[in-house]
Amino acid sequence: MNQKATSHLARYIDTGLKAGLFNQKDLIKWADDFIVKSTDPDRIYIELSLSEGKNIQYTIDALNEFLEANEPQPEAKYFFSVLQEKYFAGQFSCDDAMLILYRLIFTTKMSELEERSIRKIDSISWAFEEFYGKDNPQDAVEAFLKLYSDIEVPYPIF
Repeated sequence: MNQKATSHLARYIDTGLKAGLFNQKDLIKWADDFIVKSTDPDRIYIELSLSEGKNIQYTIDALNEFLEANEPQPEAKYFFSVLQEKYFAGQFSCDDAMLILYRLIFTTKMSELEERSIRKIDSISWAFEEFYGKDNPQDAVEAFLKLYSDIEVPYPIF
């Protein structure tokens, strides 16, 4: 894998870990499986595999070694698509999904409309908890995520 592709992959994994969308155990299993199947695995897979048993910050620090200086933030739509898949598979609760969406505001490249939509979901959640308003945050999360069901993610999904 060339340096640019490695840097993109490292940014994608780093962002997913920090947002809580990926878990370290699945990531390490993926890296281990890749190493077993490859005759000459890239160093990024080896570093990820070696992070087994270490805390998540160790993994993030290892990924940072592969980032190019000007590596841009990844597109939010890919993370929304992964979250959509995992949410509807029951891997995340509505509260988990809202937290991940909010974290992605600060770590991905998204449109103003996407950011406003996420902030609106957050305000619906707060109002629902405080005043039992008519808008249900789960409906808002699900409607938002369904918009990304057809997005193809050019990276592995952990």
